[in-house]
Amino acid sequence: MARSLRLIIALFIVAVPAVFGWYSRSPLIVPLLGAVYVPLYFLGKAGAWQALGGGASRTALLRAVPLTFVVQCCLVSVFYLLGLGLGALMSEPASPAMLTARDLYWIIGFAALFVPLAGVIAHQERATVAPPSMPSEGEGACEDEFATVARRVTAATFYRGWHFSRPNYTRTALVNVLDHKGDKPQRAPKRASAAMIAQAEARLGVALPPSLRDIYSLQDGGGLPIYYVPKFAAAPKVYSHWVTAFADDYNDLKPLAQLSTLHDHYMEYFDPEYSDPAEKETWLRGADKLVVLTARTGYGTALDYRKGETPGVLLFDNNADSPELMHFDSFDAFMAALHEVTDTGSRRANAPRDKAFGTPPDPQDPDRFWSNGNAGAGVTAAQWAAAGDALGVALPDALLPFYEVANGGTSHYKVAVDKENPAEPLHIFPTGPYVYAGQLSKVEHFATLATLSDRLDFIDGRTPWRELYDAPDKLIVISAAFDSALMLDYRNGDAPAVLAISDLDQPADQVVFPTVTEFLTRLRRYGVPKRDLRNEIGDERISARSSDATAFWLDGAAPAVTEAELRAFTDQWGYTTHGLPAAIKAIYQQANGGPVRFRFAPPQQMNAYGHAITDRAAPRWVDVFPNGLLPMQNWRPFDDWRRQHGLATQQSLYDFTSRIAEPVSAQAGEALKLGLFVIGDHSNQTPPMVTVLDLSEDYFNRNRHVLTLRYDAVADRFEIAFGPIMSDHASAGLHAALKALKSDL
Repeated sequence: MARSLRLIIALFIVAVPAVFGWYSRSPLIVPLLGAVYVPLYFLGKAGAWQALGGGASRTALLRAVPLTFVVQCCLVSVFYLLGLGLGALMSEPASPAMLTARDLYWIIGFAALFVPLAGVIAHQERATVAPPSMPSEGEGACEDEFATVARRVTAATFYRGWHFSRPNYTRTALVNVLDHKGDKPQRAPKRASAAMIAQAEARLGVALPPSLRDIYSLQDGGGLPIYYVPKFAAAPKVYSHWVTAFADDYNDLKPLAQLSTLHDHYMEYFDPEYSDPAEKETWLRGADKLVVLTARTGYGTALDYRKGETPGVLLFDNNADSPELMHFDSFDAFMAALHEVTDTGSRRANAPRDKAFGTPPDPQDPDRFWSNGNAGAGVTAAQWAAAGDALGVALPDALLPFYEVANGGTSHYKVAVDKENPAEPLHIFPTGPYVYAGQLSKVEHFATLATLSDRLDFIDGRTPWRELYDAPDKLIVISAAFDSALMLDYRNGDAPAVLAISDLDQPADQVVFPTVTEFLTRLRRYGVPKRDLRNEIGDERISARSSDATAFWLDGAAPAVTEAELRAFTDQWGYTTHGLPAAIKAIYQQANGGPVRFRFAPPQQMNAYGHAITDRAAPRWVDVFPNGLLPMQNWRPFDDWRRQHGLATQQSLYDFTSRIAEPVSAQAGEALKLGLFVIGDHSNQTPPMVTVLDLSEDYFNRNRHVLTLRYDAVADRFEIAFGPIMSDHASAGLHAALKALKSDL
C-alpha cells in the first residue's frame, strides 16, 4: 500500500510543475512549489533514515532546510521548463502570466492533500521497518570486514596497556631528579585506591557503577583493545552495523583525575568572548549529567545520569546529525555488548608474527648490540670504574664493551629466552607509553633503588619502593620506566645477578638471571626477522651511535660561529623572524664549518611520488658531506653556485623545494620566497655534489630541509642523493638520519 501511494505522489511531483509550465503560469510558482517539496522530501526520506539506525535530529533538519529548498527549487524548475517547452511546441507561444489567487489555491490544495499523505506513509514505514538482518548463506551474505575475539570482556581482560597521558615519573627521577616545577616527581599509583575513587565521585557528584570501580581498582585508566558494539543482534561483521565503543583511534579509558562532564568538555573549547552563543544549541541535552569516559574528534563514551543516580552508557558523535548513537541501560549491559575487534584482511591475517630470533649479543662486535646508541662519547674503563665507586659497587666487566661503543641507548635485543618455555620469550625490559623495549640508561643515570625511591613522591599513601625490598642500596637500576625496572642485584656479593621486575610494587613478581653473563647469553632480538634485518645497518664501517651537536664535527673544524655572523646571514636574506633551523644553528654554535664526523646515510632512490626510499641494509653507505660543510659566511644561493660551475643551469629550482611547487601565476608567486643555499661544496668530487639548505616559504609551508645533490653529466641535471630531511624533526631529522664511521669515533 505504501509503495503504491509513494508512486502516486511521485507522479504528481513531476506533473504539477509541468502543468503550470504548459499553461505558462508565473515563474513565481517555482519557489512556492519548492517550499512545498521540502517537507515532502524529508517525509520521503524518513523510512530510509530509520533503516540506517535512526532519524535525523530536529537541529539537523533545520540546518538542512536552506540547501534542501534550493535543490527542490531546481527540481521544480526542470519540470516547469519541460512543461513550458512542450506547451510552446503544441500551441501558440505565450508570455508567462502573472501569479493569481487561483494559482495559490491550486498550490495550497496540492500541499494540503499530499503533505499529510506523505506523513501517513512515513509513519507506516517507520512502524514496520526492522534493522537489517544477516543475509543467509548462499544468498549474497556479506564478507566480514573484521573478526572479534571469542572471549567475554571482563575487568581482568579490559586493558591493553598504560594510558598515553601517564607521565614517566621514574625516568624523570633518574635523569632530571626534579620535575618541571622543581618538585619531586609524583609516582601516580597504577591501581586506583578506594580513596581515589571516592575522591573522583565526590568531585563529579555521582556514584560510579560497581563494575567500573572494579576496573579502576585494577588500573587507573589506560589503553584498550579496539572495542565495538553491534547496532542490533546478530549484526554482520561490517563496520556500518557496529559502533566504536571507546572513541576508535585513542581506544582509552580516562584516568579518574581526568574524568569530567560533557558540559565541562564543551566549555573547555568554548570562549565566551569569541565563540558564538548559538553553538550551545548544538550541545547534547543534559551534558552536565554525562560523565565522559573517553572522547576523540567528536566521538565519545559517557556515563548517562540524566535519568537518575544509576547511570546508563551513551555512545555519541558530536559531528553526526543524530549525535546520540547508542544507549545502554547500565554499564554492565554495555560491558556485555563489548566485542574486541581484529582486522581480518588477508594481508593482516597472513602477516608474520613477532618472535624471538638470532643469537646473543657478541662482546667482540659490541656495535651490533645497539640499534640506536646514545649520542656522545662511549664510556671509558676509568669512567665505568668511577661510576661503580660512586654507587658503592664494582660495575660488571661484561657490560663494559657495549658501553664503550655507546653510553646507553636502545639495543637490538628486546627479550630473553625462557629456559622452561623457549617458545614464549620473557619481556624483561621496562616499557610504557613512548618507551620501547631494549633501552639501557646512561651510566651517569645509574642509581640505587633506594635513591630512586627517595626521589619520588609516593602519593595516596602508597609504600615507597625502598621499604618493599631488602638492602635497596644494593640494587642498581640500569633501566627503568614507570613501575618497572632492570637492576643489578649486589645483595648476595660483589658479582651481581640481574633482576627484571615488571611491577616494583610486587617484589615477588620478578625474573632473575644469576649472572650478567647469563643475562647477556639469554638475550634475543624480537620481531619479524626479514623485516628487522632489512632495517639493520648493512655497512660494516658504520656505527650505530647517534649524533648530536657536540659530536657532529671532526677535529679540525673552525671555531664556533659568532652571534654577529648568525645575524649577518638572517638579516641579509630576511630570515630574522624565525631564524635558522634549530639543528643547523646548534651545530654551527659548536663549529663554523669544517670536516663532519656524522656524514654517512644509506643510499636512496626517489619513488614515483617523490618520496625517498632508503636502503639501510646496503653494504656501502653514502658520504653525503665528503668535503664537510662551509663556514656560514661562505653560504651562497644555489642558483648562483650552479651558474658559476655551469651545472644544470636550466633545471627548475623547484625540483629541490620540498612541498613547494612552482607558482602557476604571478599572484600566487607573491607569497613565495625561494631560498636554496649551498652549505657544502663538493664540486671536486666525481661526480660533483653539493649540499643545500632549503629555507623556501609560501603561504602554507616554511621549509627547514637539508639535502645533498649529485650531478648527472649525461642528463645535465642534479639528482637527490640525500634527503630532503626536516632538519629539526625529532625522530627523522639531521641527527637521526646520519651516522659515523666506527673509525671516526
